[in-house]
Amino acid sequence: MSSSLYPNQCGSCENYQINNLRGAESDGYGCVYQGKVFGSPYYKRFPFDYTCRGYKKDKYRSDKDIMNAYRDLDRRYGYRPGKSTWWYIATFITDVLGTDVCENYFITIAKFRDQVLEKNIIKYGAFLVEYDMYGRLLANSLYQDEQKELIAKELLFNYIIPTCLLLNQEKYDEALGIYIEMFEKLKELYNITTIQEYDFANTTGLTNEQISKLTR
Repeated sequence: MSSSLYPNQCGSCENYQINNLRGAESDGYGCVYQGKVFGSPYYKRFPFDYTCRGYKKDKYRSDKDIMNAYRDLDRRYGYRPGKSTWWYIATFITDVLGTDVCENYFITIAKFRDQVLEKNIIKYGAFLVEYDMYGRLLANSLYQDEQKELIAKELLFNYIIPTCLLLNQEKYDEALGIYIEMFEKLKELYNITTIQEYDFANTTGLTNEQISKLTR
């Protein structure tokens, strides 16, 4: 009876309250694990969030139950993982190098998220959620880096342009692979490797030292 399509995901966890649509918000249903995350008394967790250490399998929740709960959430809120956060790194590159250089690449990546990633949440949801979580921290570090212009050029030529070339050929998984490689290298560069506990809405203005100490 228990879920086989959603292993170790929020939807199959007994702490995740998919039976309480009234308590849900656009970023997910309520989670009762430890009572709070992000400083909220009843945290609404992304249903594809793999970072939680409090996963406890629900023995009675079926795949059908979970899918219906996700659909209810979508009908009520138009759910999708954080819509704006995809732009953090692309916006940084465009801000530093200028729209005359980067605008076409920015548009290509935007279409990829809108037309491919967000239309296949089952396949790409886990990546979108992880990217949403780390995007703001990475952008803060990039903007504060004394070598930001050099880094922006390296990101553009080594990752963004190759990604866009593959996207234009509709080689989506290969393109995403290059983008993920960039994403992981930036996390390593700025020592942003674990997220344990903090308010994602209030990270603007943190120093590199503060960011490096954050855990969730």
